[in-house]
Amino acid sequence: MNNAQQNAQHDQDYYQQLEEERWHINHERCAAITQRFKERFNVDDYMALQLAIAESYAAEDPEDEEAVEWAKDLRDDIPTMTLDDKLFFLSRSMYTESSETCEELLRSLNIVTPYETQVYLGYSEEPNQKMIERAVSIHKENLKNGTETKKLNFRRKDGQYYLNEAQEEYVREVQLDNFAYEGERGSIELLRLVYDNERYPCLDDDQYEEINGFSWETINMEDYRAGRLLTFGDALPDGAIAPPHDRIEYLADLVKRGEIDVPTFWERIKTNSYVGTVEKFGPDGEQSFIITKKNWRQFVNYREERPNSESGTLWYCQFPEALGGDEFVDLMERTYNWRIADWEAWIDSLPNDWFAVNTEAVRAALDEYEYGVLGIDIVMVWGREIKRRRGK
Repeated sequence: MNNAQQNAQHDQDYYQQLEEERWHINHERCAAITQRFKERFNVDDYMALQLAIAESYAAEDPEDEEAVEWAKDLRDDIPTMTLDDKLFFLSRSMYTESSETCEELLRSLNIVTPYETQVYLGYSEEPNQKMIERAVSIHKENLKNGTETKKLNFRRKDGQYYLNEAQEEYVREVQLDNFAYEGERGSIELLRLVYDNERYPCLDDDQYEEINGFSWETINMEDYRAGRLLTFGDALPDGAIAPPHDRIEYLADLVKRGEIDVPTFWERIKTNSYVGTVEKFGPDGEQSFIITKKNWRQFVNYREERPNSESGTLWYCQFPEALGGDEFVDLMERTYNWRIADWEAWIDSLPNDWFAVNTEAVRAALDEYEYGVLGIDIVMVWGREIKRRRGK
């Protein structure tokens, strides 16, 4: 066997062993992910909830024929629905009911959603001639039907449009609307994939390239083995990509669910998040991500002083929503009736290692810092994906 043959055999043995190791990793991952996601994203639970809501509306107003009929239709149809039927129902209703909640849920899976990607591209990309032509067509149609009254007087020169400030603003609005629409469609499809519990895909054993930001070389292997990350390969809708760093909502979700402990949370914030250098969100910061028995008082928001009261313990106060309780009744009681003395008594009753995730700080970090730097990664990762698809 000559050197070339020896090298070829060595490579073949190496890749065969590597793919066997990956197979075992995927086997371990599948065992972990099935239970986790079937419990958390169960389409049958969603359908049962929709039926319960419909029946409550029908019971509340039996004279509402539409509500009664809708409850009856769901009651009759759900038992005979296939998984595809249920996923189609979910895709038509869940995102429409609360797109913000669905986007938050998808972000908590450590992914950049199609909506986020498309909106960023819609803002940042220069409109091309095709987009300008589309905007001109929309403008003409709207002038004709009376939806718009101000003429922008688009003109071609040498076969191209050259825009003034007002025209460019109009075209950019059309572009953003188009991109946002495509992003919403993509996020709806991603939501459907998440709830499709018949198959949770893994990275292919023989994948040697990055697909939508996911690769064997860069993925957090501990999270991957534990089934915390969803990978769909080429099935991911356009714009759904893996971020190079941990998203704050993902880490907050992990620590809230007990998937990681608080020290690990802080370590990952510091070493691999988009907000690790922002001191105000740190353990000793004024907007710390974690509320503890040590720092809870700094999050008290006093609403009013009880009339004729001399004791500060009788002041009414509000806490971040994370401490409002899981039930609506608890939330209302703590928000509007509890005084500082009530909070002190409750905090004292908790174990010393008690903590709560400061959801308001998480949202502030996302809006004020993460989005400010995420755009660069969107352009880079999505750009690499486009080149891969084109075979470059």
